[in-house]
Amino acid sequence: MSQLSESFSAVASITSHSMSEGAPISVVSFSHLGYDSDQISEVTYHTVAKLADDDLLHTLFVLDVEPTFGLDEQVIETPIPGGKTLPRLIYLLDGLSPVDFFDARQAISTLFDRLVARNIGDGRIVHVFPEFQHTAKQAKRRQLTTVVYARACHPAGTLQLYEKEQSRFDTDMQIPYDWFNRSLRTYDHADYVFYLCDYVKETFLERGFPEDRLFKVGPLTVDPDIYHPTPSDTDEFVVLAVSNMTPLKGTRYLLDAWELLDIDNARLVLCGGMSDDVRAELGERIDDDESIDHLGHVDDIAEQYRQASVFVHPSLTEGFGKVYAEAMASELPVVATENGPTEFIDDAGLIVPIRNAEAIAEKLRYLYGNPDEARRMGERGRAIVQANSWEGFSERVLNGHRFVLESLD
Repeated sequence: MSQLSESFSAVASITSHSMSEGAPISVVSFSHLGYDSDQISEVTYHTVAKLADDDLLHTLFVLDVEPTFGLDEQVIETPIPGGKTLPRLIYLLDGLSPVDFFDARQAISTLFDRLVARNIGDGRIVHVFPEFQHTAKQAKRRQLTTVVYARACHPAGTLQLYEKEQSRFDTDMQIPYDWFNRSLRTYDHADYVFYLCDYVKETFLERGFPEDRLFKVGPLTVDPDIYHPTPSDTDEFVVLAVSNMTPLKGTRYLLDAWELLDIDNARLVLCGGMSDDVRAELGERIDDDESIDHLGHVDDIAEQYRQASVFVHPSLTEGFGKVYAEAMASELPVVATENGPTEFIDDAGLIVPIRNAEAIAEKLRYLYGNPDEARRMGERGRAIVQANSWEGFSERVLNGHRFVLESLD
């Protein structure tokens, strides 16, 4: 049984009862609920688990669903007919097209958003992801309270980072303005924001969002039984980076840092996809360096963590990537930027400014030369992950919605 399936099954007995007709909260998530390959499926489930247990869940809108794992089928809606069939067809057409007519994911997301907006139903609160501008707008029209789950910093801040990064690219980097505009419109309709780390909170405060409307639900976590350390059988110093490499993931600064290092028997391993922009800008540098391995998508990413010496995440902005928890559970010391969940990393890693290759190189050199300290950081990181749980995340989401409901009474 998969990790996600086990998680669902463990609470099936407490969520199998029917939801009350007067349940006040609808949750909207662009996820394939129950599919392990869907990155937000697990977050979606743990968002609704305790809401369902407390008879607060009115409707869960998702793209598709595998087994419901104890959630009442009557509260789950799949607005796009046929579940995954139509989205797969759209992706197929996009892939077969000789020119870039449209963004398949954006088209499906917009269709999903519009269909949910037409069927938002009764209730008092709508909990949405930031790309659902039409649902948020309709909720506002119906005088429902809108809670936006902020996976990242305020989109205006992200856009500023993107535009500055564009000026540093030699190639023609495309900025997804449509996504930013949709997110900005969604937040324009937000009554409350649930956020994952203190850095994200600060970006909303900087743009005038009321502090009493911000509620922290982070951190996220991972299963430490899946992500765990194993004794190393090599003296090679392996630096691991895991991300979907877009311009904001800071890969160029990691490559610059790698060129500054003067370390024998060292290897940089890059896991994850790479956007066309990054490939055009950095692909040749990666391919020409024999000490760098770009593995692309990796099915067993936990094994890559077990083979590494240190984890580095040079992202220019991060709400809460689960890669932090994956690395820390695997007892890897972390090198990360200040624009992320630094309070979660705590003393399990080293923090650097964004866009600072020299600082990244300095921290990697320090960890290479101080293996005992690196080991201590790794052990501390695993303890931090073990002290957190999905149960805790679900409880914080529940408490956030209780807070909102109390403010409405």
